[in-house]
Amino acid sequence: MAQPGVPGRSGPVQGYALDTPERTVRTGVLGECVKTGIWREGMELEECGGAPAAEAVARVEPAPAPAAPPPVTEPEPVEVQPLPAPVEEPQAPLAEPEPAPLPPAPPPLETLTLAADALFALNSDVLRPTAKGSLDELVRKLEDMDYDAVEVTGHTDPTGSTALNERLSRRRAEAVKLYLIEQGVPAEKISARGVGSSMPVVDAEDCRRLAKGQRAACFQPDRRVDIEVTGTMASMAQQ
Repeated sequence: MAQPGVPGRSGPVQGYALDTPERTVRTGVLGECVKTGIWREGMELEECGGAPAAEAVARVEPAPAPAAPPPVTEPEPVEVQPLPAPVEEPQAPLAEPEPAPLPPAPPPLETLTLAADALFALNSDVLRPTAKGSLDELVRKLEDMDYDAVEVTGHTDPTGSTALNERLSRRRAEAVKLYLIEQGVPAEKISARGVGSSMPVVDAEDCRRLAKGQRAACFQPDRRVDIEVTGTMASMAQQ
């Protein structure tokens, strides 16, 4: 049996349920058209929200071709400016370190050598009367000096035993020291020692080759008393 038509449309109505031959069944709150089980795409009625009858056959426009991407352009080269050279702040010149103080110069040493034969008789430690003149001259020099120490050293020649020579040289040095103290040299500044024949100034073998009478004269430089004064002349110390 042919399905009835709907006013305003030509031909039968397909896909929709009709309550009368005059109108489409409308139910629900929104008044939507009731579709039947045979409804398919393309059966839309204008009354049910479809396109007008004149536009029943819709033309499918082809999808536009995707637009071509814009051409890739090379970026313009960017000129890289060199970084400015760092400006060095002027620095204050380093202060020159103060030179280390020079060590004090050692005090000058003045040595007076007196022949023992002029001071003492053979094997004696008693000063000759004539020896005192030489020692008095030394005392006058000391009065013009700013001295720290006076050291008296007695020497003998190698003839005789070692023990005898050491004892004789020490007693002679003590005799000279005692005389200088008596003449005003401060006792705390003067010392005495005897070294016997341990510090010769002549070659003993040369003297022993000589005749016996000549040996004593050859050894004479070894028989002596050295007086070493450490200090400066007073006139120099005042400058």
